[in-house]
Amino acid sequence: MGFIKVSRGKYSGSIKQIEDGVLNSNVAGTDATTVTTNGVQTYIRNFSTENYVLYKSMQHKNIESMKEIGIMANYTGTFVNDHETSTYHFGNDNAECNVHLIRYLTKNTQESGNAWSRDMTELLLSMNT
Repeated sequence: MGFIKVSRGKYSGSIKQIEDGVLNSNVAGTDATTVTTNGVQTYIRNFSTENYVLYKSMQHKNIESMKEIGIMANYTGTFVNDHETSTYHFGNDNAECNVHLIRYLTKNTQESGNAWSRDMTELLLSMNT
């Protein structure tokens, strides 16, 4: 029997507590990772708060699939994401992950030589300290 099937009933109370913890948080990070399941591309979406991490499986990386996993549709706080525009349909607010912003800025600096993107990277890094 698969790990998920075995653990589903055993940990269902804990999973509900984690889901509630995510849903009741003011800020939650979310991201989706591509995985291959039985030769088919699927996705694992994570939700991270200061105290909780929750993983949900999705068949597709689209708005309808996000609605189906429940957390996205019921969350009322701020989602921090990597500029995944479909997440903007959920939560009451959205924020960009600074690590991803720094990656975009670094690429811009390397490819174009723009001084502004280098300066913005330095500003974000200095604010982190």
